[in-house]
Amino acid sequence: MKHLYLVISLFICLSTMNDIAGGVPQNVKNHFPPTGIFTYLEAIVDQEEVRIDWGLTDGETPDYFIVERQVGLQPFEVIGGVNYHASRPARMFSFVDMNPVRNTTVTYRIKEVREDDSVIYSDKITIYIPENREYYTYPSAVTDIINLEYALPFLTGYEIRLFDYTGSMLFNKINKQPVDLRIKDKIIVSDLPAGLYFLQVIVGGEVHTRRVIKI
Repeated sequence: MKHLYLVISLFICLSTMNDIAGGVPQNVKNHFPPTGIFTYLEAIVDQEEVRIDWGLTDGETPDYFIVERQVGLQPFEVIGGVNYHASRPARMFSFVDMNPVRNTTVTYRIKEVREDDSVIYSDKITIYIPENREYYTYPSAVTDIINLEYALPFLTGYEIRLFDYTGSMLFNKINKQPVDLRIKDKIIVSDLPAGLYFLQVIVGGEVHTRRVIKI
């Protein structure tokens, strides 16, 4: 098996974990009919994430897939990957963009990488992602700083926590008297090792969690 990008390996790891922050699907999606080796391609937006689904024709046996995203007219960027499993039911595959770029047009595509290093691209699928969530972090893959924004329902105290995958708390901040309904904060993580982390905002006893990938 060839070496994949670190982000790809991290996504494969977190795909085995329970989804902590769920969302209610909205009627926001785009779909392409069968084309070439890809029999199906769809992007669905919910309140927190974008799920990209695709399928392959019978007999196609890639090594792995790379998922790429383009925001506006910017170049495509790699946001993760999926290993191929021949035993996967119905030859259907999925990837979740956990930190989609909001309030703009976003294009996704799938790159199939074969064992001989040849590649085949799917069609591009473009979707408008509305700005409708109260809590988000960026960038999608963090190197030095986690940027956090959260909309308070009213002026009330809140707490921010950062945990590693073992449950150890690495950061804690309490603000009992905020002056703005919009929380904007930065957490420096340059000294932390690469891996999967969980960022929490606690408001009025409710815990809101996001997954963060440090590369």
